Amino acid sequence: MVGTPVGSHYITGAPVHFDAMTWFLKGFLTAPIVFVLGLNGFGKSSLIRRLITGAVAAGETVLCMGDTRPDYRALVERLGGQVIEIGYGNTTLNPLDVGQLGKVIDQLPDVDQRRQVAARVEAGQVTIVGGLIELVRGSRIADYEEVLIAAGLRELYCPATGFTHAAPPLLSDLLDVISGGSEQLRRFAEEDDERSYRAGTKALRRSLRALVEGPFGAVFNGHTTTPLDLHAPAVCVDISRMPEGDTKLLAAVLMVCWSTGFGAVAAAHALADAGRGPRRTFGVVMDEMWRVLGVGAFMVDRVDALTRLNREIATELIMCSHTVKDLLAFDSVAAQAKALGFFERARAKIIGPVGPEEIDRIRAAIGITETEKLLVTSWAAPRPPSDDDLDPARRETPPGTGCFLLKTGEAAEPGIPFRMNFTATERDSDIHNTNRRFDNLPANDTNEETTR
Repeated sequence: MVGTPVGSHYITGAPVHFDAMTWFLKGFLTAPIVFVLGLNGFGKSSLIRRLITGAVAAGETVLCMGDTRPDYRALVERLGGQVIEIGYGNTTLNPLDVGQLGKVIDQLPDVDQRRQVAARVEAGQVTIVGGLIELVRGSRIADYEEVLIAAGLRELYCPATGFTHAAPPLLSDLLDVISGGSEQLRRFAEEDDERSYRAGTKALRRSLRALVEGPFGAVFNGHTTTPLDLHAPAVCVDISRMPEGDTKLLAAVLMVCWSTGFGAVAAAHALADAGRGPRRTFGVVMDEMWRVLGVGAFMVDRVDALTRLNREIATELIMCSHTVKDLLAFDSVAAQAKALGFFERARAKIIGPVGPEEIDRIRAAIGITETEKLLVTSWAAPRPPSDDDLDPARRETPPGTGCFLLKTGEAAEPGIPFRMNFTATERDSDIHNTNRRFDNLPANDTNEETTR
């Protein structure tokens, strides 16, 4: 009975309570990380919305950074939170805008703390620009190119340019300064003259040009339209207007959103450490991880760096994916192991209905008893429909909907099977309706006409 009420025990009917932050603070988990895994249509997003509601009620600020469907917008609006839309012709997101983290530097009274935060800002900018270049290229960025990006950023932040962390440059400004090839940049590139510098930086300049122009530029080469408001109880960045087929662009937006969210959390803690703000806890939802990881093995390190520091920044992390295969779809064994580490590092795993092959893959990472295997796979195999199901009065929810198995640790100890049922308030609010596109379709009387 500790944490957010998530449902009733599948066997006994007893109430089941869980959320990663509360269980961590009570000592039940060693880190507040939860991974939700399961097939489409069985209630993963509904469960995460319940966890978000509980987190906000407990005083956490929840950030849903990169809502692709959107799954969480309606809930955040009901909770009085902030909704930010990102898409073509709508809003822009500046990767060099470190948001709250850059704005707090001048508010910090301690010189050493200001220097530490400024160093983190630069490191974050280099990481995100490097990640975007890797997405454009489909391969890793070279080490000397990252050095040039860092050197270019230092030139942009010199007093003569007018750029500050509160008023950051754009990607086009970074391209201009690297193309300019000052003496200092040539020294960093270990090139003796302008001609060799131009030849040595051609690949980097081409990649930056690709980020500035075209689809990437429409989203990233502009000042951030709407900054995050951490005074809101929850924030949802709605990216559902992004083109579904452009996997690289969608992955880039998700990565920048996640980086922005973690940067805002770090800023709040920096102010708290300086006595300029309250102590707070946060929750970050990283849904659709497969979209970023699926672009290539080179993205694993980028996501890994983002997810490792959640305990240090007092942040509950909720990760979600459809299958363990999303974490193993790499040729490199090292990349597979690191990606699987996202699942293994989660101290709590919530497994929804999955097939027999998937449960076997899960068993390679955590202990699953034979009884649990049969239970979870049975949830994924509802009985075939019959004529009785045409009667709305007799129609029932598929047996596996809302059913989950909560596992903590790696030992082959039984987990907690539970079923989440909607409360009357949830039903009335319609926040769990992810099929709104079908709501206004005309009634389907085909079966009746066929019967006649």
